[in-house]
Amino acid sequence: MPRKIAPDDEWFQISEKDWVPRFKTKRLRLFADAQFPDPVVTEIRSAGIFIKAISDTAKRSDDRTVLQMAQREGCVLLTLDEDFWSDRKHPLQAVQRGIIFVAEPPSAHDRILHAFGLVYGCFAKSYPLDWWNHMKIRAALGEFEIKMRDWHGRVTRYRMKLRGGNLVAKEA
Repeated sequence: MPRKIAPDDEWFQISEKDWVPRFKTKRLRLFADAQFPDPVVTEIRSAGIFIKAISDTAKRSDDRTVLQMAQREGCVLLTLDEDFWSDRKHPLQAVQRGIIFVAEPPSAHDRILHAFGLVYGCFAKSYPLDWWNHMKIRAALGEFEIKMRDWHGRVTRYRMKLRGGNLVAKEA
């Protein structure tokens, strides 16, 4: 059960036990769009993470088509395109397999890897692929935000970061 860091602190500590299921589930699969740099895709792949890059022929596809391709492949979309974070452009209820938006510049490969690494290491590697429906993550250096629908259909948001070696979160 999550616990508050301090009585007056809005941040609470969480662990994998808060969401890791006790049964076998599908592991994370990623689909990198055209904006995601090839060297970063290669680095993620070399870490043993399943990632499929968009084909050269599909690189000019519009955002909606790219999201549909990722969903058809059964993958979470990995992107640097801020439009995917917008619920006006890409409503949360239309996201079937999840989106990870890395809010770092395309030329900053190390920053992209660190931002993605935080999300992956603290959350995504243990979060079952089946549960990514209606979920978006905005990753930045040092923290990430999860936006999802709760059991009542309401949008909930949590900011997460490392503090003192522990993952802490608060409602955004």
